[in-house]
Amino acid sequence: VRDWQIKVLKEVQHKVSRVVGVWIKHYWLDDFYEQPEMEQEFLNFLHELSSYHLQQPQHKHCVWVHKLYEVLHKEYERVRHIDWRTQMDEKFGVLSLYKNVQLDQKHVAQLWSKAGPKDLADQITWLDFHLFSRITPRECLDKRWMDPTQFRKTPGIS
Repeated sequence: VRDWQIKVLKEVQHKVSRVVGVWIKHYWLDDFYEQPEMEQEFLNFLHELSSYHLQQPQHKHCVWVHKLYEVLHKEYERVRHIDWRTQMDEKFGVLSLYKNVQLDQKHVAQLWSKAGPKDLADQITWLDFHLFSRITPRECLDKRWMDPTQFRKTPGIS
């Protein structure tokens, strides 16, 4: 049993903890923020990890699990103390990128009259690039943008 734990189980547990760590780091806002049931599930998982080596006699050799717990707990504490309201404002406030743009309408009209169709298309594309580049692949899953309750999960599309 001990050989299996060291050769197989340890590697699987390390991979799972890395995946969970990346999930927390990159998707806390989407999957955990303001979703107490998800956060509680994660806390239950952490609690199991913290006492894994004590739960059953055959687990006593799995001393590495406590280190995995410490890493995930540290990441949890880090994301828990982030000001997510500010993060959401930055993520959702795409149009705020243009709030300080000052345009002289006369000058703009002169530029547009001199520019050819290709130049105009290039400029519009550059303006739209800032909007479209903020769309993440995850926002396109399951047609999330079609559900008005999913706005928080699809800021680049909504």
